Amino acid sequence: MAAKVVPVPAYPPDPSAPPSKFRAQVRALEEIAERAGATLALTTRAYDAARRCAAARLGVRDLAEALRRGRLRAGNDAGGGPKSRTTLEWTSLSALATGSNRKCRLSDDDEGGARCAERCSSKQLRVDGGAADDSGVAFVQFTSGSTSRPRGVAIGHRQLSHNCALIRQQFGVKVDDANVSWLPQYHDMGLVGGYLVPLTIPPEPGAKPAEVTSAFLSPAAFIKDPIVWALAMSKYGATMTQAPDFAYRLCAERFALERSASSSPRPGELNLSKLRRCLNASERIDADTAMIFSRAFEDFGFDVRAMSAGYGLAESVVYVCDGGCSHETVSARRLECDLIAECVRFDSRGLKSFKSFDPDDARRVASCGAPRGDVKVLVVDPQTRLTLQDGRVGEVWIASPSVARGYWNETSPRDDDSPNGPPRAHYSSPFGATLAARSTLFRRGFAAEHEKERYLRTGDLAYMRRGELYVVGRLKDLIVIGGRNIAPEDVERTVRETRWSHRGRGAGNGCNGCNGCNGHVVRESLAVVAEVRDGVELAPADLGVIVDGIIRAVAKAHGVTMPRCHVALLRKNAAPRTTSGKIRRGECARRFVAREL
Repeated sequence: MAAKVVPVPAYPPDPSAPPSKFRAQVRALEEIAERAGATLALTTRAYDAARRCAAARLGVRDLAEALRRGRLRAGNDAGGGPKSRTTLEWTSLSALATGSNRKCRLSDDDEGGARCAERCSSKQLRVDGGAADDSGVAFVQFTSGSTSRPRGVAIGHRQLSHNCALIRQQFGVKVDDANVSWLPQYHDMGLVGGYLVPLTIPPEPGAKPAEVTSAFLSPAAFIKDPIVWALAMSKYGATMTQAPDFAYRLCAERFALERSASSSPRPGELNLSKLRRCLNASERIDADTAMIFSRAFEDFGFDVRAMSAGYGLAESVVYVCDGGCSHETVSARRLECDLIAECVRFDSRGLKSFKSFDPDDARRVASCGAPRGDVKVLVVDPQTRLTLQDGRVGEVWIASPSVARGYWNETSPRDDDSPNGPPRAHYSSPFGATLAARSTLFRRGFAAEHEKERYLRTGDLAYMRRGELYVVGRLKDLIVIGGRNIAPEDVERTVRETRWSHRGRGAGNGCNGCNGCNGHVVRESLAVVAEVRDGVELAPADLGVIVDGIIRAVAKAHGVTMPRCHVALLRKNAAPRTTSGKIRRGECARRFVAREL
């Protein structure tokens, strides 16, 4: 940053992955580098050596395949590994620090560093609405790509400082806190929440910079054995941690299985009593996750009150709100047919029931907390741009000093392209939206102020209740069948809670963040893709039982009938995911239709 170089955190290709997967990961990284305009890849010496070896093995493989098929001709090179589409140059941290690779040094008195700084300087940035502000760009965070092509969000220093300060204030982060995380640096919650927030704790007047305790695990280590996360929190006396919803469930379920099998560890060998803030965010929250995690670790000092749900996105650095500890049970039919969250049962805070409770018409929705300080969160009808009353589902709009200026190096919209109306095919920007005039939910003067304010359209569907945000789905993922608006996460939960899920792999029961079952519109019908639990052997007769059970459960809960050919069972980790472990539902649907799963 001091050299005016804009960093772009990115997922590194796995040198130990199968050749086809390694090649795809290399191409994904090169696409990010190309879109970001990056010229330098900075990594460790060990990884750089492993990457070179993997690329060489891939080159030999390609050469052998060309020879086998007789495609190698004189003067043609069939090897060399994956063909690079960029001029990306690799160097290691040690080479950069020692100056052994002078072309890649980032000092102002070095020709290579000056050239790289000139190419990547924030002065060259093109963002929605014009040039970057005076504070410059801190880094470019590419979105996960779970619902669309990854886009680079330009995070400015001012936005980053505001978001870090907001997190410190809301979480009460202090010098004597200890944070343990397995989230990677290329993940927004891992980078900001795990690394940057502890580093931005202001020192006492006249004192040295604050020293904090942070312990980080490899994501691969967590995926291999989720229990190492709990062991690390016990070892380092963690007071804080953060992870997506699937991670808490996965850790708890794996721990419960091992404990029942070996009766180890025993109370006293594991201590989670110091945990005071466990943030559950980054994906839609399951209302049962807190209790599942608590039941697994309550004998080891864990207090369920330490866990709270939150909401955020890369376009607002990472954090928007948190503090959600309650849930509501609403009518599934009213939610899907009318986009109204009508309570059908008392929630955890005693909300009065509006109708008799029908278990078959129930949907549990977790609160993501309430926005604080200068962060404004509204639920808006995406068609009319009018704010909605409590209990009505609409799109989440955000106004906050943390909201980014726009996407990195994307062509700005023309004057007649408004973020409020339908975007043109060549460009779609969620930034700078405004409410429609005369919104009926505000007083006249208050409404005028809100109408002038610009908002970020998140694309998430939610409703508000007593000032708290309840997220129910994603606008792009929404499945509309027979007049019902079905969120794929709800289909996943339905499959997970069937009595067949112990044999197949229901949503959230597997590893690597996979929610297991995915709902999609395939030729105006619903398709379900589920992964088989690791280590489970299924006979042909078992497959039919599981498929029929899924069909009956989905029909009963959502009123949608599927043919058997629209249910697919996959082996472990066969469904396409993002680098942060989220299911790529659009890609999954494409592969299902093309029979490529």
